[in-house]
Amino acid sequence: MKVTIEIEDNLKEIVDGAKEEIQNLIEEYYEEHPEALEAEEIVDWSDLNYSGGIDEIIDGCTPIYTSTIKGLWYLYGSEFTEAYKQEGLREDSNEHNGATAIYCYIRQEVSEWYFNDDESICEEIRERMKEKNSEGER
Repeated sequence: MKVTIEIEDNLKEIVDGAKEEIQNLIEEYYEEHPEALEAEEIVDWSDLNYSGGIDEIIDGCTPIYTSTIKGLWYLYGSEFTEAYKQEGLREDSNEHNGATAIYCYIRQEVSEWYFNDDESICEEIRERMKEKNSEGER
């Protein structure tokens, strides 16, 4: 007897969703700190996470359903284990059914994305905000 199991590979969409939400957080930061927008400052990661905003985003993007977690582990188990170890956590990367390691992976992916390109990410958001503000003034 054969059984076919279908696994949804949505890890890229999960990480992209976290990046999009972090971009929204940057926009909120600029709205709350207009002087940073005017000075065209690059938003510091620690400022974004001062009240736990980034951690909340990553936590919200981490899958909670066992079937999703197990499916992603089947596809990306070694990457999740490595991310878990790089965070310096305990030996068992299957903590909380494996969701903790997925959280670590997402965190590392979005951190790397931001630290490698923070200047252009912030510039793009500032330009978008300035366009939106100039359209609102018309």
